[in-house]
Amino acid sequence: MTKKCNDFQFQPQSPSILWNHLEENGYYHFSNVFSPDQVRFAQSAMCKKLVHYQRMEHFIQEMIKFINQVFNWDAVFVKYRVSDHNNSSDAGAFHRDVLKYDSESLEPCFTVLTYLDSSCMEIIPKSHKYPHMTYGQALDQFRNNRLKVCLRKGDLLIFQSTLIHRGIFTENLPHRRLIQVFEVFPNQMLYNLFSPHLFHIPSSSTLHKVSPFLDWLYKYQLPSNILNYFGYFNAATGYGYKKKHRSQRTRLLYSNEGSRPRLVPKHKLKHKLRDQEKDQDFLEPGNHYVLEQDDTCSIPEDIKDELRWKQYERQFTSYGAMIFLVLLFLFFFFYILFFRSKKHESRRKRELYYI
Repeated sequence: MTKKCNDFQFQPQSPSILWNHLEENGYYHFSNVFSPDQVRFAQSAMCKKLVHYQRMEHFIQEMIKFINQVFNWDAVFVKYRVSDHNNSSDAGAFHRDVLKYDSESLEPCFTVLTYLDSSCMEIIPKSHKYPHMTYGQALDQFRNNRLKVCLRKGDLLIFQSTLIHRGIFTENLPHRRLIQVFEVFPNQMLYNLFSPHLFHIPSSSTLHKVSPFLDWLYKYQLPSNILNYFGYFNAATGYGYKKKHRSQRTRLLYSNEGSRPRLVPKHKLKHKLRDQEKDQDFLEPGNHYVLEQDDTCSIPEDIKDELRWKQYERQFTSYGAMIFLVLLFLFFFFYILFFRSKKHESRRKRELYYI
């Protein structure tokens, strides 16, 4: 059963109270953080599926500025993504933004997001404390602890990167503009401490190909719910976590970039552009990962394919197998229906003939 988060206005509280809530429950929802003018400014940086990244980065700095104020941080973040209805292929099912194998530590790594259109998402509070549940624990959390969080324009949500969550794409909205800032650390010192242990898994070309089809499926309630079960149990049980690997991978964090490629915005490449191009306003494809740090660690080659398979490709293979079985069932169902209809018609003709 899904519980619904009650709407509330953010009341100023001490950073320690906010931090305790964030550490215990894994998330905090701030309402009405940005004014209508600020929201309109961010919306103006998006045109259909295109993004003016230079303008959008000004708004992202406002998001980070707010987080710094309320938590007394000096935050550093690794990457961000801007989307409008086109991120469902890797966000429509329950998932974790960061995978970890060590359940004894709680790394200060967060995701911060703001919706530019009112929308909803689901989270599993406190799931950041349990990176690899048993199937029984996962089922219990799914049935009793799901929380639907409804965010209005200008709200801000921060949560632990290992918290299980998903977007809801079945609302048939004209827009679902979303800004996600990933791997946010409270300060440079903590970033320097944990970044050598944070490995990034770039998306594969195989996932790029199936992404549009999954975007379409997640618009409909029934396939969305069915696919979500696969995603949830994959994420809740730790993406193929095995005890025997724990000693090798303890304290390591993995950030999987799902089915979306990376992009370097053109305004960051102005030193490489011709003079006549430097003053242009660049609108570029949205729903790409934009890296802000130059020292990010790529996943070691010896385990890249294994982790990519466990985090996403295995899940998408399950989707394909399930769709194939459903189509096979429908084929036999209608074939038998047609066969029985023809058989009944043939019997009627014989009866009429003898009469």
